[in-house]
Amino acid sequence: MRFKITIPNMSCQHCYQKIQKALAIPGVNTFEMDIPSKKGTLSFDDTIVNQENLTQSVADIGYHLDWGDQIE
Repeated sequence: MRFKITIPNMSCQHCYQKIQKALAIPGVNTFEMDIPSKKGTLSFDDTIVNQENLTQSVADIGYHLDWGDQIE
């Protein structure tokens, strides 16, 4: 599954790296962000991990993950 995402309180490369590390878990395929717009994409294998797990992983390090539309 691949989704558009927004992380509104991400503001710099350091933030991006922290989030990238938090999402380095089994089932996550790709995480890409445009830091200035705070928008990106996240793809994952939903047989291994789900949106709730990913949202919590980001929340655990102090960031908020907003889910957008699924990308075909």
